Amino acid sequence: MLHLHFYFHDILGGKNPTAIRIAGPSDSTMMNFGLTRIIDNALTEEADLSSKLVGKAQGIYAIASQSDLALLMAMNLYFVEGKYSGSSISILGRNAVTDDQREMPIIGGNGLFRFARGYVLAHTISADLTGDATVEYNVYVQTQSAFFNTNINGVFVEEVIEAIAIKREDKLTHLHFYFHDILGGKNPSAIRIAGPPESTMMNFGNTMMADDALTEGPKLNSKIVGKAQGLYAMAAQNDMALLMVMNFVFVEGMYNGSSISILGRNAVLNEQREMPIVGGNGLFRFARGYALAHTVSIDSTGDATVEYNVYVRA
Repeated sequence: MLHLHFYFHDILGGKNPTAIRIAGPSDSTMMNFGLTRIIDNALTEEADLSSKLVGKAQGIYAIASQSDLALLMAMNLYFVEGKYSGSSISILGRNAVTDDQREMPIIGGNGLFRFARGYVLAHTISADLTGDATVEYNVYVQTQSAFFNTNINGVFVEEVIEAIAIKREDKLTHLHFYFHDILGGKNPSAIRIAGPPESTMMNFGNTMMADDALTEGPKLNSKIVGKAQGLYAMAAQNDMALLMVMNFVFVEGMYNGSSISILGRNAVLNEQREMPIVGGNGLFRFARGYALAHTVSIDSTGDATVEYNVYVRA
């Protein structure tokens, strides 16, 4: 199991906060139940914020307990240095921030962390009165590649590993369809539900709820095969990277009534993006896999057609 160590910096105060309030009750204070923040927090090599940047924590956390300070964490740890640059780890878990050590599950990843599973141990190093905090992270992650670290009598056997890899890939189901995100007109399929007061469509923190059509062909009026239902949020301050939390619900063919769950990072300006499949239901119960997204078209209102190639093992 791979061990990664770094520091997470949650900055709420000052002129350049990296965590901003996007939703919550109207009388919400910093510690109120329901308060929800979007983050683009630095991950550094050392505890000092000015030390080498190794990645970003991009996503959402919300105060999800009325009796103690427990957060719902839905975020991606995106790495920008070393061999893991461009890869990310997806986390969905509970963070009881007043505990000395908290454990959160790793439910997926992309790039070198495709099919990742593991856990994160978090320990708060410091927190001030504004809420700014430095948290030490020890990450323990196992990827598909770990499956291939096979030794027979101490000798690495490439032929055996290659055969296993082919066998595993043969079990992947390939699905192909088009995703239509409609923001304009009289019948948008994605609407803004949260964000900072001055938010525009492309602002950090802007959060949308989607009920987007999935179609057989690139035209919106082609046969509907499903819906993409969930939320996406602008989770980066310096580029167009979304937190994607959604289900692909299928309404046609053998997968009618089944769904695939995705939690990942979508850098929408990249030619191709990879997002992890972290679960599913029906015929996709216990699903693992990945979705490859490629933007086919986008107009001035933000309406977009995205081609999806989904590879799933259930």
